[in-house]
This record gives sequence, structure tokens and C-alpha cells, in this order.
Amino acid sequence: MRCSLIIPVADGGKFLFSRRAKDKLPFPGTWVCAVGGKVEEGESFEDAARREMREEVGIEMPLRKVCSFEYNVEFNAVFTIFTTDAPLPNELKLDPSEVQYVKAFSLAEMKEMIKESPDDFAPTFRVALKEFEKNL
Repeated sequence: MRCSLIIPVADGGKFLFSRRAKDKLPFPGTWVCAVGGKVEEGESFEDAARREMREEVGIEMPLRKVCSFEYNVEFNAVFTIFTTDAPLPNELKLDPSEVQYVKAFSLAEMKEMIKESPDDFAPTFRVALKEFEKNL
């Protein structure tokens, strides 16, 4: 499986993250990257990231690739993480079947939250955040 993830820049040196919809599998109700999803056949990682951004938060913005990594725990996948160079606009059109809400945190805040309550975060996200920080 191939997946694209986006951790957009937010104001004040923070990044935007989302709380998954309560019934969205896998990992319902957990914190994850602000936007993400599977790459469809014939689609590039970047094309998938742009499509997911339109579907999940209703916007289009330039993206910058940060890194790729392999994940082989619950399932096998290759993830590519993107970010933005500018903060997302305040008016996002969240897809309620995908996202409960989004919130900005610094990487230090997010790491502390994971340390305190790791089960509140998708396992894939915990790995993705480490890779993101290492390659940012």
C-alpha cells in the first residue's frame, strides 16, 4: 500500500494535526496528520496528497515533500509526508466522515502528548511524526 500524508504549517511555529472521525477505520478517533490517504493506482504520491487535501479540508496549496518511509507493523505500506510553506487558511471545509477537528501544536507539544497518552495517536502517526521531525 502507498499513502500520502500532509502535516501543514500553522501560525506561530506550529503544525496542523487532526482528530480522526470516531468511526473512521483504521484507528478511529485518534490524532493523525492533518490530511492523508491511500495513493490510487496510476496516481503519484503528490497527486494523492493534493486530492486528499481537496477532499478532507477543501483547499489546494503548494506542497513540499519532506520524506518517505516504510511501515511494516500492522500492515505494510510506504508513506510520503508533505508539508506546506505557508499556513493553511482559517476557513477549512472539513469532511466529517474523515476528520472531527483540526488543531495546531508545536512538535514539542505533540511529542509530549504522545508520551503522556500514546493510545490517543494512530501508531502510523507516531512513526510518521518521528520521520517528519528528523527530515524537516
